[in-house]
Amino acid sequence: MTDLADRYGRTPRPRSPRRGWVIVAIVVATPFLAWLAWVIWIFSTPSVQSEIESFSIPDAHTAVAVVNVTLSDDAVDPTCRLQAASTDKTTVGEQRFTPVEGSNRVEFRTERQATSVELIGCTAKGQTTPR
Repeated sequence: MTDLADRYGRTPRPRSPRRGWVIVAIVVATPFLAWLAWVIWIFSTPSVQSEIESFSIPDAHTAVAVVNVTLSDDAVDPTCRLQAASTDKTTVGEQRFTPVEGSNRVEFRTERQATSVELIGCTAKGQTTPR
C-alpha cells in the first residue's frame, strides 16, 4: 500500500489561515480603530454642556428659563438656544444667548401663550452638536 504523498508527489496543506489575509486585516483594522477611538474621545468631551433647571411662563408673551451651563477652558464663542412651545406644540418663541459658567437666567418674548420651554442645547466653535 502506498502513501498518497508518494503516489501524487506532494504533501497536503495544513488548514490554517493564510498569513496575507491576516496582515491585510490588521492593516485595515488599525486605522479604523484609531478613528473610532478619536470619535469616542471627541463626543465624550464637549466644550459646552447645558441643562435646563427650571422655566416659568409669567404672562402671555414672556417665558423665563434658568439654564445651567458648564464651559471647558477651550470653549470659544459659546451660544445656547431655547424654544418656547404652545399647547399644540407650535414654536411660539425662540432665544439665543451667550452663556456664562454656571446658572443663566434668560427671559424672552413669545408671540402667544407658551406652555413649555425647551433647551435645544449649547454649542461652541468646533462643537456642532448641541449639548
